[in-house]
Amino acid sequence: MMKEFSKHIWPWLLVVALLLVNSFIPAISADEAYYISWAKDLAWGYFDHPPLVAWFSSIAPNTFFRIPFLVISLLLVLLSDKHNLLWCLCIPGAHLFFGWALPDTVMVVAGFFLIYSFKRWDSDTNWLNTLILGLSIGLLGLSKYHGVLLIIALAIGFWPKRKEVKLYAAITLGAVVLMPHFVWQYQNDWPSFRYHLSDRFIPGGGILETVQFLSISIILWIPLIWNYKYLPKWSRSLVFLAAIIFGWSAFKGSAELHWMLVLVWIIPELPRVVHPKWRVFGISLAVIHLLIFIPGISERIGIAEHFRKEIRSINELDYVIFLDSYQDAALYEFYTGKESYSLVHPGIRRSQYQLATYPFQSIRVLIYNRMGMGTKVNHTPFHKIEQEVYDLSGIEWTLHDGALQTDLSLVPIGYHWIQYNYENGIQVERIGLGEATQLPSRFAIGVKQQSFLTLEKNWVPSQLWIPLHE
Repeated sequence: MMKEFSKHIWPWLLVVALLLVNSFIPAISADEAYYISWAKDLAWGYFDHPPLVAWFSSIAPNTFFRIPFLVISLLLVLLSDKHNLLWCLCIPGAHLFFGWALPDTVMVVAGFFLIYSFKRWDSDTNWLNTLILGLSIGLLGLSKYHGVLLIIALAIGFWPKRKEVKLYAAITLGAVVLMPHFVWQYQNDWPSFRYHLSDRFIPGGGILETVQFLSISIILWIPLIWNYKYLPKWSRSLVFLAAIIFGWSAFKGSAELHWMLVLVWIIPELPRVVHPKWRVFGISLAVIHLLIFIPGISERIGIAEHFRKEIRSINELDYVIFLDSYQDAALYEFYTGKESYSLVHPGIRRSQYQLATYPFQSIRVLIYNRMGMGTKVNHTPFHKIEQEVYDLSGIEWTLHDGALQTDLSLVPIGYHWIQYNYENGIQVERIGLGEATQLPSRFAIGVKQQSFLTLEKNWVPSQLWIPLHE
C-alpha cells in the first residue's frame, strides 16, 4: 500500500513544486503586466482577448498578482488523476508558465471544466447537468478564443449527440453568457476579431515556417503522437484542428508554440500504464524546469528577455509614456503605480491602449523609446524626449476621390502630414507632405501598397490613421 502511494504521490509533488516556483520565483513578465493593466478598467472585452484574465487579475493586489491563477491551477492538480500529472511532466514546456497571470491559465482550467461537464452531461442528460454544461461553454469562451477548438473537437467526437434537445439548450445558455462580450465587440468595431483574423499576420511566413512550427510541436508533444491511435475521436480531432489552424497561422507569419497548450486537454486520455522510460523523462524535464529561472541560465536561453528588468530603473517625477511598446508601458504602470500610455506608429501592433482614452492630453510628457530619439537614458536601452502629445484620433475626416476634408482648426501647432506606404506589411516609404496648417494636395499610392495618412510631431504619432488604400 505504501509503495503504491509513493508511486503516485511524486508526480503530484513535482507538479505542485513547479507551480510554486512559477508563481513565486520569476518576476512579472511583460505579457502579465499588460493583462494585469486591464484590471484597472473591468469590461466585457479587451483588444487582444476576452475578459476572464482581467477579471481574475482584479482579485488580488499587485504584490500577489499570480495568487488567483495559482489557486485555480492547484485546484486542477488536486482534482486530477495522478497518472495525468505524470504525463504532464513529460510534455516539455506544457507547464512552463502554467499558473501565471495569462489567458492560457484560465483557458486550460476552463477547458478541463468543460470536458468534465460534458462527460457528466453525456452520462446523465438532466437539466442540472445541462445548466452546468452551458455555463462551462460560456466560461471557456470568456477565457481565450482558442477554446473554440475544444468545442468543435467535442462536437466531432460526439456527433451522435446532435439530436439531443438539451444539448442545444446548453449551447444557447453558453451564447447568453457570451452575449455581453459580443456586444462589447460590436460597440468597439470588433477589435479582437479583426486583430486575430488579419491584423496580427506579418510577412515572413511560408511553407518552411509551417513545417518548422509543426515539427517542433511534434517533438514537444511526442507522448500524444506516440499514443495517437489510442486516443478517442474527439482528442484526435483536437490534434488535427490544432495542426491545421496553427499551421495555417505559421504559414501566414504568426504562430506561437504555446498555442499548442490546447493539447493539454488530451492528457487524461493517454494510457494509464506509463512505461518507466517516460517516468525518467518526466523527472528530467521537471528538474530542468526548476533550473531555468536561475539568473545565469535564464539569460543564456533568452527567458530573461520576457521580464524587461530595465523598466525598474525608470524613476521620473514627470509623466512617462512609451513609443511603440505597450508592454513597456504596462510594466512601468505595475512597478510605479503611475498611469502611462503607449503611442504607436502606423504599421506597429496596436493594443488595449488604443481603445483607452489618452490620459495626458495637452500635457508635456517624457516619451521613452527604443528608436534612439532624444537623450540617452543611462544604463538602459531607452532614449527620451519631452513634448506635449495630443490624441487626434477623434478628429472627423472624409476622403473622396483623393480629396481629404477635415477641420484643421482642431490640429495643434507643430504637426505635419506624413504618409506611410507598406508592401506585404513592410514599411517601404515614409513621405512628408507638409505642415498641418493646410490639407495635403496629393498622395503617392502604389498598386500593391497599403498606405496611411497620419499627423506627427517630431516623429511622435497622433493616433490619427487615415487609410488611403482600397
